[in-house]
Amino acid sequence: MNIVKEIAVKVQEVVQETIQEIVREMITIDHLISQVIRKVVQNKVSKDVAVKS
Repeated sequence: MNIVKEIAVKVQEVVQETIQEIVREMITIDHLISQVIRKVVQNKVSKDVAVKS
């Protein structure tokens, strides 16, 4: 019974670490996507301004 409990605790730790890594990666990906969108919008705006002037 004790070994089963130890295994369960280890599995839980690994799962939590994995979830934290996934969340960190998602935040990084989200940040990159928002940077790309910002760049695209800036380029579009500067092109529109250049066309108007």
